[in-house]
Amino acid sequence: MLTMDVHQSMGTFRDSVEAFGDAAMAETTRTDIDFDQASKTISALYDRCKTEIGRMSEAYSRRPWSIADHMACRQVADHSLVTLDAIYQGMRTALANWHGKD
Repeated sequence: MLTMDVHQSMGTFRDSVEAFGDAAMAETTRTDIDFDQASKTISALYDRCKTEIGRMSEAYSRRPWSIADHMACRQVADHSLVTLDAIYQGMRTALANWHGKD
């Protein structure tokens, strides 16, 4: 049975945050929707990504890894959530600026 090693698993957190950033940027610059629609979509993307990171972290906590590997994976998950929050706040600010809602 093949399983992901700890480094591959930690990379999935980065991939989730990167995917959120790409999708949020696309929503921020859309011209065919208004501020409220874009804001709701970005919030939904954020919630989905935050939930995904939590689920991955929970799943990875059951892997047969060393304590050090589990601690490292948890640290990466926590850092991913902090990064996700920062990107989310930045996108909300950018969206407000884009739509003149300073």
